[in-house]
Amino acid sequence: MNEKNITAEEAKEKTAEQDSNVYMLKKTFEYEDRKYTGFTFEFDKLNGFDMIDTESELRDRGKFIITPETDTSFIIAIAAKAANVSDTVLSALPIADFLAIKRITQRFLNSRD
Repeated sequence: MNEKNITAEEAKEKTAEQDSNVYMLKKTFEYEDRKYTGFTFEFDKLNGFDMIDTESELRDRGKFIITPETDTSFIIAIAAKAANVSDTVLSALPIADFLAIKRITQRFLNSRD
């Protein structure tokens, strides 16, 4: 396919492939009087303390995590830390956006490089 003739959706996908740490929402999302159009996940700024803190925070809420890399609450909490937002913001997203962010974060957590 000629680069000049790609659709907006294809361009969005291509951009996402190039920068998999950026996610643009399907439509503007408003939560607690703040509007969001997308999120940048700075996973490379996280460290082991962030993982430990996340597990502790979830445990304090009564959520016990057996396998963090597969637990939705943990995955979204790590994504929220990487995006510098509350996990309640991400949890309130429409399900399609929520699941896309979950997949991005799972890829990061399961990467071996």
